[in-house]
Amino acid sequence: MPKKGNIQQLLNDAFTISWGERRPASNYLYPTDMGAEDPESHHYIEPTLPIPRHQGLYDLLSYARLAPTTPILPSRKAIRERLRDFVTESQQETLQRLPSNAKMSIALDCWTSPSKHAFMAITGYILDQDWEYREVLLGLNQFLILQQHKIIHRVLAVTTDNASNNKTLVTAVKESVKTLQEGIDLTIFQVPCLAHLIYLVRLRLRQRITTLSQLPDDLVRGLAVFINGTPQRKETFLKLQSSNGQRLQLLPIQDVRTRWNSTFLMLRRAKSLHATFGKYCQDYSQPHFALSPEWWRQIDYLLYTLQPFFTFATLVCRTKDSSINLVFRGYDKLFDHLERSMSQLRRKKAHWKQMMLSFLEAAKERPVK
Repeated sequence: MPKKGNIQQLLNDAFTISWGERRPASNYLYPTDMGAEDPESHHYIEPTLPIPRHQGLYDLLSYARLAPTTPILPSRKAIRERLRDFVTESQQETLQRLPSNAKMSIALDCWTSPSKHAFMAITGYILDQDWEYREVLLGLNQFLILQQHKIIHRVLAVTTDNASNNKTLVTAVKESVKTLQEGIDLTIFQVPCLAHLIYLVRLRLRQRITTLSQLPDDLVRGLAVFINGTPQRKETFLKLQSSNGQRLQLLPIQDVRTRWNSTFLMLRRAKSLHATFGKYCQDYSQPHFALSPEWWRQIDYLLYTLQPFFTFATLVCRTKDSSINLVFRGYDKLFDHLERSMSQLRRKKAHWKQMMLSFLEAAKERPVK
């Protein structure tokens, strides 16, 4: 956050530009002084950084010009206390909407701020009396916050990532609960992240490949790395598209092992640039990256196979609503797609289609190991 003096100078400059002179400072200005009922009040305290270029700051300066005298920003401690009170009131207001016999889900998220400070956020997700989906930031202190709000016995689910050590966590939780609550039949189970599981299906497929040189995506990946390796090659590739009359010039994409859907996006981009790929390999002596018509057919089939996985993973990641109810339905849809694809391939005799069939069978067999 900028120093107080810098922001104060912005305020003074704003008044100087507006009225041509500085006024004596005699009143304090808080970002929330417009009143809780003002729908714009939340806009002025958005945490988006960097603050000097944030539209909310300019709106705040415009609001400050309406004051009879130059506003003075309060101290950092005063602002911190006001914001803490605002957060506490917001928490209580949201939690009061939780019906007395209802449960809530808890999600933990570790992240790092632009100032390199690490936090663990605890967010609660509830359905209120009107069946409206709501979420509330409970705090940044691990689980002590649940005791503070007296909701430790009302936790229905805990959302985590799909890290392998979470299986150990679930086992430990089961043993602890069994020890503390003997005689109570309490079922605790883990529902894996659907988006991550979709990615693991693709990863499982790749792990079964023993002859990587037979797959076209390796050539696409290699050519993408080669072209993006220097500014000169990028410029040459873009000029080839311009000479072919292509209005939108694009560069090839290299997939990343840990980034979901990146292989699908790499192949989809390559398919849209297949004419430029061929001309580049021919004109600039890169025949080892050239793809035959049969390999482009394989890319078409890979795109067909991966399209539903891309769609489901994208929808799950983008939704802001509860998605646990979509998990098993998503499993059914994706397994139906795999079974239809395998049924079509069983009738084919081409070697690469039989190889693709074995890959799909491996993906369906056990995507997570």
